[in-house]
Amino acid sequence: MSRVTSRAMFTGPNARGVARAVAIIAGYIALLAVLTWPLAGSLLSFLPRAAVGFAWQHDLHYSIWAMAHGSHALSSAASFADANIYYPADNAFFYGPTAIGALQLFAPVFLVSGNPALATNVTLLLGLALTGAAMHYIVYRWTGSDLAGVVAASTVLLNHWLLWGFVSATPHWATLFWLPIIAFLAATRLDTSRAALALIPLLVLQCLTDLVYMTPTVFGPLGVLAGLRLLKPSTRLAGIRLGVALVITLVMLAPLYYFYLSVASSNPDLGNQTKWVTTESALPSVLPERLFEGFGPLLLTPSGLVLIAIGACAALLRRRSHGSLDLPGGWAHGALWLIVGAGLSLHPVVQIGQTEFTSPLGILVSLVPSLDAIRVPSRLGLAGLIGFGVLSGVAFGEINGRIRDSIRSRGLSIAVSSALAVVVVLLAYNSYAGSYRDLTGPKPMPETYPIQHTQPPVPKSFLPYLESADAAVVVLPAGPGQARPWPHTRAMYRSIGHWYPLLNGYSSYWPASFIQDMATAGELPAPEALESLVESTGVALVWLNGTYLTPQQRVAWAAPPKPAGGKHGLVLVARDGVDRLFAVRPQPPTRAR
Repeated sequence: MSRVTSRAMFTGPNARGVARAVAIIAGYIALLAVLTWPLAGSLLSFLPRAAVGFAWQHDLHYSIWAMAHGSHALSSAASFADANIYYPADNAFFYGPTAIGALQLFAPVFLVSGNPALATNVTLLLGLALTGAAMHYIVYRWTGSDLAGVVAASTVLLNHWLLWGFVSATPHWATLFWLPIIAFLAATRLDTSRAALALIPLLVLQCLTDLVYMTPTVFGPLGVLAGLRLLKPSTRLAGIRLGVALVITLVMLAPLYYFYLSVASSNPDLGNQTKWVTTESALPSVLPERLFEGFGPLLLTPSGLVLIAIGACAALLRRRSHGSLDLPGGWAHGALWLIVGAGLSLHPVVQIGQTEFTSPLGILVSLVPSLDAIRVPSRLGLAGLIGFGVLSGVAFGEINGRIRDSIRSRGLSIAVSSALAVVVVLLAYNSYAGSYRDLTGPKPMPETYPIQHTQPPVPKSFLPYLESADAAVVVLPAGPGQARPWPHTRAMYRSIGHWYPLLNGYSSYWPASFIQDMATAGELPAPEALESLVESTGVALVWLNGTYLTPQQRVAWAAPPKPAGGKHGLVLVARDGVDRLFAVRPQPPTRAR
């Protein structure tokens, strides 16, 4: 880039554009800071605790661990696939989401600061702020109104699923900002191959957020759009270009899907090797109730539907007065994303009244059986949320245009439009702030956003042993399998930065041997259990947390266990408060009498 060109970026119209973009992003960062206070003021040592159930314990810490492992692997010679959980299983990282798409925000902060809490909070808040800014941008491009952009962004951000539901417990999902941009770029005619190719990196980055759920979320509306374009000769070439972009994206993602397929092939019963055997999709979606209540991202609000209806009427009146009924692309593409997203979010069986039907997802699963990995179809409704936001924004844009046409005074029309935008946003906020849903039903919104302390650091006296070569660790008590995920994810979080191999683990699925290994570990300090665990895993260290021991376990671990004729024994090597670290040491052979 020449010196003249680089200087031009920061002067004149370009400088104003950059300053405007920065101001918009800063505005949405401020909004997220207010909505999540006091989290925004405690970025270094606190984490969200707002999710339904206990997801703020296990899913949150899994998400943080996954982002940290990905950052560590990409910045070092560490294996990407063989993560430090489920030791000694191969491809341990691919038993669950890899969160690679979030590394664009998480990795720089984590690698510079070494603080996973800070990197997580930045990912959550900045990711959602950028998503709001992206919604603002695309609706502004469609309507020419910043107020319409604010309405669209507010429709998306004031959604409980983001800050009080799933995304607050899986912050790697906060990197949704490519989705509105993809929707906008795909809405163009893609007149050149270069325009279609420009979509591919955005598609890849967005799908990498979650390869199981985000790929169908993105591909659903775009696949339908490509198919519709193929039907008309005037748009057929654009449809072909979009289809080719989707195929290339899948080819680029194929190496990661290969690892998932490898895990599945080495675990024939993988579908049952999970805590989540009973899934949301086992029950039918009852319509229309499903679209107005629940835990998914797509929940239609009465105020939003009224706004869209009024905006549609205003659009028709304005077009009729101008002698044309052509509507801008935001209407068509917002509706496309809303309808396809709503269809994908339904369970395989849909119930209307007393009659049951097969949903679009049910049809897809019958054609592609591997899609039964989608255990929570409501997450696919994220595409519908984007569509609902676009429609809300373009509807307000039409109303804004009608106000400009009716009020000749520019200042007065701006004042009226601004006042109306405030009312619309306040209605959305009132719906957001009135209550939220947990597993037992609606609950009053707390006065402040719930947060939790980060986990304590690894005791310094443990580090020489944990960082020694091949020092595989089991953290106890852990319970059988993942019946209680929290001890496992606590252990995973505390391993960040040290990356010692753990027998513990929590993910979407577990290796076939995991349940038996954890059951054996639960029998420690019994000598027979120790011998069996050493033989099956090569465990070298046992980290015992006294806080969670049962009375029987306290008795068993009251004193450093004594060898009892086995090949190995447990020796207490370090202690810090309630935490004790035992080393597995070979025992000398017993002398014959």
